[in-house]
Amino acid sequence: MINYTFKSILVLTICLAFSACNSNQSSPDPSPILPDKSEAPSTEKPVASEPAAIFKRLNCQGCHMAENSIVGPSLVQIRENYQGDKDALNLFLKGELEPRIDQENYLKMKPSIEAYKALTIEEQQRLLDFLLSE
Repeated sequence: MINYTFKSILVLTICLAFSACNSNQSSPDPSPILPDKSEAPSTEKPVASEPAAIFKRLNCQGCHMAENSIVGPSLVQIRENYQGDKDALNLFLKGELEPRIDQENYLKMKPSIEAYKALTIEEQQRLLDFLLSE
């Protein structure tokens, strides 16, 4: 039991450290990527990130594993509890609905809720589809 508690505390500490690092990005990237001048500028709208990239960018994988619950519920548990109710999951991720699972860890989710609300609607929909896909 002590070993499990230690692992939980360690994972939580790491998750919070990464979350704190990601939320305080005030300085711009010192090495911007410049467009290739040999190509004509594109008139297409930028495509929203792929769902797995959004999941990673928000550091969701720090707490949500594919099958195991360590800090937050696993992706399997999320799918089981929100399958067929994409709207409820969306409202939860916006902080407008109480969690269906893992209520005791809800406060740890607050910074991620703010990050989710900052996504574009298209990115939110892609992430929801990713979370509910098998």
